Amino acid sequence: MGFWVLSLDIGFSGRTDPDSCMAHIIFYWEAFTVLSILIWVTSDHGCRGTEVTPFHLTICSDSTNTVDMFNSLSALPAYNLILMAAVDIMTEFHIDLRVIHIPGSENSVADTLSHSQFALACSLCPGIRIQKFQPPHLPLGAAEK
Repeated sequence: MGFWVLSLDIGFSGRTDPDSCMAHIIFYWEAFTVLSILIWVTSDHGCRGTEVTPFHLTICSDSTNTVDMFNSLSALPAYNLILMAAVDIMTEFHIDLRVIHIPGSENSVADTLSHSQFALACSLCPGIRIQKFQPPHLPLGAAEK
């Protein structure tokens, strides 16, 4: 998992959970990255730490499935926990989220971060600061009653 905050020239790289039942489904991790960005933006380390409350947030993704999921607020059951957590954050912090498509050929910095290719990320974006991030933990499967 990786994302890049262009305006701050900072990149983030996180590891997926290889033991997850969703480990082999790349779309799951792409959607999970959008949730991770929302969590970062609203954390003390993100924009909230600079006393800036985000109202409009645009995230670029090379995954059309991710774009469709967040723009329609509709997902298959396996992705509902991600979507519900994202909506909770957007509601709490009054965030108007737009997820737009970017062709994969134009998403090279984020792609290198997601593959832990840090030297390549630095060559593509000289001066980028790269940090590790811990993806949020969500329970998988049906909620217990």
